[in-house]
Amino acid sequence: MALQEKDIINISSELIHQVDNIDLIVKYTDNTWQKNRNELEKTSDTDQGKRAEEAVQIYLDKEKDITYIPYDDFRTDNFEKYAPFDGIAFAKETSIKLVTKIIQKINNEISQSSFGNISPELRSEIYKNGIRCIEIKSTKVNKKKLDEKGNVAFDKILDNHFLTYPLYARSGNFNIREYVFYAKKKMELHGFLDYEDLVKKIMLNEKIHSSDIYIHVYMDDSNYYIIGYITKEVFYELAEMNKLIKPGKSKYALYFIVSLRNGFPIANIRKEF
Repeated sequence: MALQEKDIINISSELIHQVDNIDLIVKYTDNTWQKNRNELEKTSDTDQGKRAEEAVQIYLDKEKDITYIPYDDFRTDNFEKYAPFDGIAFAKETSIKLVTKIIQKINNEISQSSFGNISPELRSEIYKNGIRCIEIKSTKVNKKKLDEKGNVAFDKILDNHFLTYPLYARSGNFNIREYVFYAKKKMELHGFLDYEDLVKKIMLNEKIHSSDIYIHVYMDDSNYYIIGYITKEVFYELAEMNKLIKPGKSKYALYFIVSLRNGFPIANIRKEF
């Protein structure tokens, strides 16, 4: 069943706290596709994302007996590398000793990585131990997402997308076919492969390097709206490639995208653990 307006969860902005360590996070935030983003813009974008993350954390903790720990709370790289995900989540009954062990393994692999990557093997181990790697995307409600009375038009919001960067390119003038052959070179796949088989190999590779669950949050001055979530299995079955153009901002951003309507209610997320 398609994600609907009734499935969206509201979290009051009054529950959201000021972001810690924001200056340090911003210091090491690259302009991966927003080439001319200044410090003020990076601070605003980072603050937005961290507040959305807290909204999700509050909901999972209070309503679903799920603990969410932001990666920034346990990272040991002094914010100098890319984050491999936004955070980890697990059922509250999960052994703290197990979670501590997994966190140590994550930080160990990050310390040996030039960019902040963790291996598919570690991602698989994390999953098998009942812990999920989470990505949370946040978007401000703009005028186009309001109805004629100035209220949030959730039907318009649901026309937007879950999204994530492709593994080998965060920006560029690729279509899906061009990216597939670009990724083929990166993966050092030699010889002839039927295009459909090649696509399957590329998308499987994207999936095993990806987070387990994607969550999208919209926000305005009063509320944070948790739209829903999608698992990586469903995401990569449906994913299309697109350049999401936002004048003056994300002109060069390259994403895999899936309609928000293909997601699941956040109220159902407990079954993923």
